[in-house]
Amino acid sequence: MANIDFDAPAKLYSSPPPKARNRGIKPRQFDSAARAIQFAVERLSARAKSSAVLKVGEYRYGPTEICALYQSPQYPLKRKPSKLGRGMSWLSAPRAASLLRLKTIIEAKLHDPALKPVIAAQAAGISIRYANELLAEEGTSLRRYVITRRLERCRQALMNRAHSSRTIGDIAYAHGFSHRSYFSLRFKEQLGCTPREIRAKP
Repeated sequence: MANIDFDAPAKLYSSPPPKARNRGIKPRQFDSAARAIQFAVERLSARAKSSAVLKVGEYRYGPTEICALYQSPQYPLKRKPSKLGRGMSWLSAPRAASLLRLKTIIEAKLHDPALKPVIAAQAAGISIRYANELLAEEGTSLRRYVITRRLERCRQALMNRAHSSRTIGDIAYAHGFSHRSYFSLRFKEQLGCTPREIRAKP
């Protein structure tokens, strides 16, 4: 169930990661994702848990997923079961498993412009209504989540010197966008700068 490298370095935000135009939130750094998950479940307050975000590489996991990872058979550290009942109303193994499955499918298909919310939900074996309900716990919707993940992939490619010879349009199309103008509009709206501006950053 766990689509994560528990040994990889990780960052833990006690509130959602800031957008490019708002860098005020500092994450905690951990030498492994397992330690970050342990800290989130066992040491954060109930309020902080409800908005926690774990970042491992380019992947982000919300509160429900952090819980699922803590409970998964692959989790390598010793658990404290008593911690699961305290301020953890977002804990639900079936819901967490559905959300992880949905996000895994989305990540694998971001390059496909045919990936629509209804297709992603069907591939995860859930209704689009239920998918939106799961993502609402992270303050987003299925449609917004797909767009956000595509934009993040594009941002990473634009800032990677290995892709400097590729055009902005080529990068957008490679990550599921069908129209360059729509991509540019959503990119600036989401990240606060244009694709050209972010590519020019040192």
